[in-house]
Parts: sequence; C-alpha cells; structure tokens
Amino acid sequence: MKTFTRYSSYTGLRPEIFRRIGSDRREVLDVGCANGTLGDAVKQRQGARVTGVEYDEALATEARGRLDRVITGDLNQLEDITGQLEGPYDCMVFADVLEHLQDPWGVLEAFTEHLTPDGEVVISLPNVGHLATFTTVFLRRTWPRRDRGLHDSTHLRWFARKDIEQLLEGASLRPVSWKRSQRFVDAPVALNKGALLVGWVPGLRDLLTYQFVVVARRGAST
Repeated sequence: MKTFTRYSSYTGLRPEIFRRIGSDRREVLDVGCANGTLGDAVKQRQGARVTGVEYDEALATEARGRLDRVITGDLNQLEDITGQLEGPYDCMVFADVLEHLQDPWGVLEAFTEHLTPDGEVVISLPNVGHLATFTTVFLRRTWPRRDRGLHDSTHLRWFARKDIEQLLEGASLRPVSWKRSQRFVDAPVALNKGALLVGWVPGLRDLLTYQFVVVARRGAST
C-alpha cells in the first residue's frame, strides 16, 4: 500500500485521472485517495460529494481536511472497508491501487456492488507488457525491482491489456474508453517524447504503453 514518502508522486492532481471523471458525477469514491488532492479538485469543479479510502494514516488525516469523508483501512481486509461504504456511488476511482493488492479481482468486484447502474469506474494500471520488462528480463536475465514506477517492488500483481480486460469482466464491467501513457523507458527523460511519434504503430502500441487508464461501466460495449 502507499505511504507518503514512497508514493509522493500520487499526492498530486493526477490530471490523466481527473480528466476522465465525468463532470456530472455527484457521489464519487476515490479508493487510494492519498492526501485528497484529486478528490478536492473534483469537489471544486462539480460540487460532488467525495469519499476517500486510504491505508496510510498520515495521508488520511490530510485528506480529511479536503474530502467529505475518509475511510482508513487495509484493502486486503476487504470486509472491514466495504462495511463502511455509504453508497451507491456514481463514480469510483482506482488510481494505481489494484496492483498493490493480494486480490485485486475480488476488491473490484466487491466495490462495484456499491456502484449505481449507470455509474463509471476509472482505473489506472501500469502495463507489465512494456518494453522495459522485455529488455530487463530477456536481455539482462533479471526481474526489475525498483523503488517506484512500472516495476515498483511493492507491486503484488501485474497487468497487461488482456489482464485488465479480464479484471473488468470479472466485475461485470465493460470498457468504454482507453487512454495510453507511452514512453520508451521507465524514467522521465526527454527521449520519451519520441514515443508519441511512433506509439500509434500497431506492433509498438502495447510495447510503448507505460500505463493504461480505462473508464468502464456495467454492461457497456467496447
């Protein structure tokens, strides 16, 4: 799970997530809300009631100053969290959370039981099918373990695009939009800008996709 020092990059606005939360949503659940910056922006933009779920106590304390309600607890102890939900919610956000859990499939399925019939789920997940995985495993003959990013050593589960599709299917969700963040290497360097020029090529699209952001609904078509 996230902590303030290790995952400080998750305490910002996350514009790639913010842009995909519908401006008509009124009851939003931010699972892994960190310090509440994202949820606060949603509140300010559209007057939504935002509930956060956060594991880290220090982050949760900060988030309580921004959000309407914050639930603290370990998502690996699922019933302790779901028993405190006050939905239904018309939008749920899982921004780089599910890969840190023992059973992300069960967590997503359990939470979507509290989703309105026309509700949306916004999920971001790193793509283990990225080029960096292949170069490290097949060329260097080692599994990459880093302090953060695509191969964060605290990741318990790994997802490529088909895995995400199966994750959604298990929760009776269907994707309505996909957003790819593309880069050549697992580092914020200028070279990555070139990925935008060639990332549309079918054979390279998944290899250069560093992160997927997907919006899904119940029974929606792809």
